[in-house]
Amino acid sequence: MNQETKQDQVARGRLTFLRDAAFWVRALTVLAIVLGLNLVIEFGVLTHAFPLLHKWQLGSHRFLCGMLPRSVNPKWTRLVVIDDELHEELREPTDRKYLAMLVRRAAQGDAAVIVLDFQLTVPIGHVEGDDAPERKEMNDDLRNAIFDAAKLGVPVIVPCWIDKRLNRVTPSIYPDSALPLAEETNGTRVCAYLACARRGNVNPADDERKIPLKTQLQGNAQCEDSLALAAASAYEEATDRQPRIREMRAIADDIKSYQYPFASFMPEKQFQTIPIRDLAAGNQEAIRECRTRIVIIGGKWKEDLGQGQAHDVHNTPIGPLTGIYLQANYIEALLDDRYMKEVPPLPALLFDLILGSLLYVSYHKAKTTRGRYIVLSVFLLPLIVGYIIFVTLGYYLDFVLPLVACFVHLGIEFVRDDIEIRRESQRGPAGTIG
Repeated sequence: MNQETKQDQVARGRLTFLRDAAFWVRALTVLAIVLGLNLVIEFGVLTHAFPLLHKWQLGSHRFLCGMLPRSVNPKWTRLVVIDDELHEELREPTDRKYLAMLVRRAAQGDAAVIVLDFQLTVPIGHVEGDDAPERKEMNDDLRNAIFDAAKLGVPVIVPCWIDKRLNRVTPSIYPDSALPLAEETNGTRVCAYLACARRGNVNPADDERKIPLKTQLQGNAQCEDSLALAAASAYEEATDRQPRIREMRAIADDIKSYQYPFASFMPEKQFQTIPIRDLAAGNQEAIRECRTRIVIIGGKWKEDLGQGQAHDVHNTPIGPLTGIYLQANYIEALLDDRYMKEVPPLPALLFDLILGSLLYVSYHKAKTTRGRYIVLSVFLLPLIVGYIIFVTLGYYLDFVLPLVACFVHLGIEFVRDDIEIRRESQRGPAGTIG
């Protein structure tokens, strides 16, 4: 028998590739779809168009965060929640005299920071500081309570609301000049009180898995910080906590580029609340619970006097969360270092390309059923890699989920090949049915 030449081997290889071209066409098509899907997800288009894909994305995030090696519990926040019954009494907008009383009680209890989770905006068509005349007295009372807290050394985070369509701050009932805010001088905050109030926007992140940090705005730098970043920064300043969050490399980079990090979340039942009626009444036990805590004052009620849909509810990886609990999650995640920087799109895309290509090449080279079973058994490899990067390096690989399409495709190919083999075996060596 003549020894096969190198040219013959190359020619035979080419013929083999041409014979299997249908497989490679299908493989390259699926791989292109996966890479394209990743790019579309990166821009947040497809997840809104296809809710099921978005649900899988949130579920994958919840599973990944559930693998964290340490237990997660609230450590810094205490919540003061206006419920349905009290909301019916206070009406809308929430009676600001009542809020002023809560601010004074929390400051009296030596809270580290007080956070107001409300939209303190003027009616549509009004300018900054121009609220309805009948609300002037109660607005003044809340503003005075914020000043009183500043004099006692307790910073109050006063909320802003950003109109995302116009990328500007919605006019507030309090202009910056009406609040005890610090003045920025050469990058340094100069405060005229024991502690100055801060602004923070209450807008949640568009991607429910992330913590909002800083938003680039036109004309109002005071509201660029999110409510969570403002609260966490105020807490660190009040307690002289080191190192500061803004000095952490991952957070500093995201703040500079106006990006948001990923985070894990806790359900509402894990958070500790201070009985709101007890606090308003001056109950000493309720007041003591404020000590050294970030006290968040907000609401959890239903519209239409408790008969309608829940107010201010947001979708998250762990399910629906009321706004006050979402903000508490943001703050806790920042102070607990439970945030992950996103792997940049290009390295993530290369990861998918390399892993997907290796998967198809390995499957193609595995000529036996056992070999193909082994290839398909590495289904968990992307999740394992994502977990290792997540836990050990603090990076979040967001491009893993679409790779499932490659495994689904190969599963179909496997079944197709198995059916073909069975048919061939039934035909027998002469091509007749045995």
